[in-house]
Amino acid sequence: MDTHKINAMLQTSLMPHHCTAKVGDRLHIRLPHIPMTRYTEFLCFEPEKQGDIDCFAEEPPAEEGEGLLLPSEIVGRALRPGRLHIIVNASDSSSGARVSEIEPFSIVIDIQET
Repeated sequence: MDTHKINAMLQTSLMPHHCTAKVGDRLHIRLPHIPMTRYTEFLCFEPEKQGDIDCFAEEPPAEEGEGLLLPSEIVGRALRPGRLHIIVNASDSSSGARVSEIEPFSIVIDIQET
């Protein structure tokens, strides 16, 4: 796996690192699209929530086409005011082991009263 290329794609993507929402809003947070290759076919992203985890209810994302790694977005609804940190780690889908050579990335969601 070419971790240097994957890290570069993650750092140069247009993915938001911070977003603000109001209670009741539905959020679609796009994650980087990593092309499916022989080096990435067993790579997956594992989102981990920290902070006010009960202020956001995650929903299952829509079905994706072939050739992309899943998940490609985090979908959910803002339930109450708070701050949520989503840290996304890369892992090997066959073993479940974290791929430490790929830097985790984080997204902060600030949810405000309407």
